[in-house]
Amino acid sequence: FRRGTALRYSIRAGLPYLLLTGASGSRLSTPDAASLDIAGDWAIAVEVEAPVYLAPTGISYELIGKFNNTGNQRSILLFMSTSGELRLRWSTDGTGPGERTAGSTVSAPRPIAGTVCYAAWLDVNDGAGGHKVRFYAAPSLADLIASPSTWQLGPDGDSGVGGTTSVFASTATLDLGDVSGSGFSPFPGRVRKAQVRAGDFATGTIQAQPDITVQADGATSFSDGIRTWTVNTPAAIQRWQTRFLGQITDI
Repeated sequence: FRRGTALRYSIRAGLPYLLLTGASGSRLSTPDAASLDIAGDWAIAVEVEAPVYLAPTGISYELIGKFNNTGNQRSILLFMSTSGELRLRWSTDGTGPGERTAGSTVSAPRPIAGTVCYAAWLDVNDGAGGHKVRFYAAPSLADLIASPSTWQLGPDGDSGVGGTTSVFASTATLDLGDVSGSGFSPFPGRVRKAQVRAGDFATGTIQAQPDITVQADGATSFSDGIRTWTVNTPAAIQRWQTRFLGQITDI
């Protein structure tokens, strides 16, 4: 060692998490399935560990989605916009012209400690001839499920295109992190859990529920009880926690 040498000290501690590096291909994915071709309402959520460090402006980050521009296989995508808002994008027919997008209108919180659950609910038919999207930011997925209305982020919105809507039944994989072919930047951070429901968060049927916190350190594949997930490198399931990050100033 010599003066100025960078030093990081980490230990294995706490619950496992999915480390997403932000690099291309860094994702957790599960194949397309008939149960993911949800014809009605969608509820989609991802719980991440703080701190959430993202570029302040200019970059949109993919969080979770079943959305691939290639071959017009777009279903639905939850992402964080360049302005820091949560946004939900979906396509009614798999194509670009069929895309619809709604935003939270207020910035999503980026805590420096604990966890945060980012989520959205798409109501394809609001009963009044239209559709709506509701966004959430809760301390955890469990908090969101226990009381969705408590954690609503901004007012209800829609895509700006009138009438009811629908989500195309694509062949795309369901991805966390680098959503294959979405065209945005992969989310860099630590994911703990995610969930997809057909319906809303209160009563909807769970179609996917990966929980990283109960997986083995270093696992590359696991079942969530509904479907099988694969960790795509450079993503990794691990328990490393940094206790010191700095440099040697004297010897």
